[in-house]
Formats: sequence, structure tokens, C-alpha cells
Amino acid sequence: MKSYLCATVLLGLLAAPHAFRTIDSFGLSRTKNNPSTRLFEQKEKEKKGLFGDYKFGDLTKSVLKKTASGITGKEDYQFGDISRTLLGNATTAVRDLTGNEEYQFGDISRALDVKAKTFVADYTNKEQYQVGDISKEIVRRVSSGEYKVQDIFLLCKILFAFGAGLAPVASALPAKLLLDLINISLAGEVSDRLLGALASTLDERFKHALTGDKDYKMGDFTKKSILRFVGKDESDEYQFGDISKAVAKLAEEKDRSGRIGVSSSGKDSNIIDVEIIEELERLD
Repeated sequence: MKSYLCATVLLGLLAAPHAFRTIDSFGLSRTKNNPSTRLFEQKEKEKKGLFGDYKFGDLTKSVLKKTASGITGKEDYQFGDISRTLLGNATTAVRDLTGNEEYQFGDISRALDVKAKTFVADYTNKEQYQVGDISKEIVRRVSSGEYKVQDIFLLCKILFAFGAGLAPVASALPAKLLLDLINISLAGEVSDRLLGALASTLDERFKHALTGDKDYKMGDFTKKSILRFVGKDESDEYQFGDISKAVAKLAEEKDRSGRIGVSSSGKDSNIIDVEIIEELERLD
């Protein structure tokens, strides 16, 4: 009896794979003939024809390769090519600026210093720059009226770069020119030290005009306009430092809004009326 059962089980196991294959073949046959299966396979072929053998990340790699090729000029990008190319470009720029084949620490600073002194020497018609040449040339040009505001502004920036400040030339700068320099400073990117020095110098000029000169009487319209410029009412009195505070506020508003001298009300608050400009010219 046991032998009979063992033989039956053995025959069943031997027959099972054929049975499974038959069932599997039958199932696949039915599946292949299924319209949904044929539609799915057709869509898969279309996708493969559209994307080819696309793998996740291929698009990113392609863009990076083209970008790297544009920067480095090489078809086959190797790791580090971009860094080496950018470093090479920077090295070339520094070499052109300094005139040295091998960069040494401080070369850039020395090159810029030489270029600034060369500019000043050309501007002052001197072959060698000497301390005080910038201040003397500013005073000479302002006194003679032979100047452009942009040139004076650039020379003032160089004065600050050399650590001199405005003290040597402050008394020679007309109030109108100071106002022009403040407006240029507000329009550009300058250091707070230069902008503050210009405002303080103009403050000193107004202080003298309003309190130190008994013979000069500022017109009512001009006085009202100045008070409005510094944010005061007609009943208020001008206080020393009001202009510096107003300029500092304008600089902050410019940083916040990204616009030049535009107050929160939308008005160009750093432009004083033409009448004030004319009166400032008489002041000087």
C-alpha cells in the first residue's frame, strides 16, 4: 500500500511541470490575444521610440555636458574641467592686471594702487604722484570752474581710498557741488563713509548759512523746501545734522526698494527744487 502511494506521488510530481507549462501557455495565449494587452504593448513601443533607451538622469547629464562643453571648449567633460577652466581665466585676468606671470600675494592691491596713481598723475599733468596732489587738483579745478561732477566724485573716492577723507577739500566744495555729489552717491554704490562725509560737509554749510551769517537771509520758499527735504514742518527749525539724517534715510530706502532716492510716498525726495540750487549758488 505504501509503495503504491509513493509511486502515485512520484508520478504526480513528474507530471506537474508539464501541467504548469500547459496552464502557463494557455494563460499567456489568452493574454496575448487580449486587446488590452496588445494596446499596452503598442504604447510601450511608442514610448521607446520617443525616448529611446532613456534612463532617469539622462536629461540632466545632457544639459550639464553641454554647459561644461561651452565653458571648457571640450567635447568630453572630465571631472574638474570647469574648475580648471575658470581658474585659468581668473589667472589670465590677474596676470593682465598685474603684468606678472606668477601671482604673488598683494599683486592685485599694488596694481590697483599704481593704476589709481597713474590716473591721478594724468589728471594733474604730473609724471609722479605726490601726497596732496589730488586735494590740490580738486581745489584748483573747483575754483576755476573747470571740472565735471563725475571727475570730482571719482577723485573724492580716490581720496577716501588713500585714507585722506574730505577734510582737505571740504571748504572748497560749493554747496551745489556737494548736493550733486550726494545725489550721485545715492545713485551708485559708494561707501557709507564717503556719503556721510558729503552730508556732514553740506550740514556745516547750511549751519553757517542759517546761523553764522547775519547778512544773508534765506528766502522763505527755500527754507520751506529744505525743511520739507529733511522731513520737517514749516513751524520747525532746522537743526544741525538734519541733512545727514535725511541722506542716511534716503540711503536706507534705496537699499530696501532698489530705486534711487525714492521715498515711501513714491516721490523723488533726494532732488531739491531748482530755486534751492540757485540760492545755494549765491550762498557760495
